[in-house]
Amino acid sequence: MEEVGGRFLGSAAPDALDPHGPGPLRRLDNYLDRLIWRAIHASRFGFVSWDPASFFCSLAHTFKNRGTWAILFTDPNPAGGRFVDLYRSPIVLDVQADGRVLVHFGPRKKPDPRDYDEGGTQYRGRFCCLRDAVSALCGERVDDLRLACRLFGVRPHPAGPRPWRHCPSGSSRSASCTAR
Repeated sequence: MEEVGGRFLGSAAPDALDPHGPGPLRRLDNYLDRLIWRAIHASRFGFVSWDPASFFCSLAHTFKNRGTWAILFTDPNPAGGRFVDLYRSPIVLDVQADGRVLVHFGPRKKPDPRDYDEGGTQYRGRFCCLRDAVSALCGERVDDLRLACRLFGVRPHPAGPRPWRHCPSGSSRSASCTAR
């Protein structure tokens, strides 16, 4: 689990912050490599999220192709900044007429032979938007995760930060475990 598990708190989190949670705390480039690239692209696992487009946009280094390609994978530039890693696929944000945004991998430089399907198309990934699935099952658009949880009898995560005394023992205070 240490190889594929992990958490990323965001670029604004202090370096010393390591709240209790599953898997190791990872830097962004390590998180993207271990949890996104290796698991979703290389191993062909699926990715499920309430809103995959929003998730990947929040992790993007930059956007290309008129804003429809989220560039996640970069390498350090010795002179400062980052180089775009063209050997790893961008995340394509495919806006639909009904307002949904589908997510898939885009083309990459020098793909492996196994990256192609029978039709000669590069692997696009398996991304599932729970918002779309809930909306389809309900017969109307459901944009609120807490409402979706109630509709399906799932207890939603409590809203807002928790006081630090309610955090798991041994954890330091984090964005989700703050003092009053």
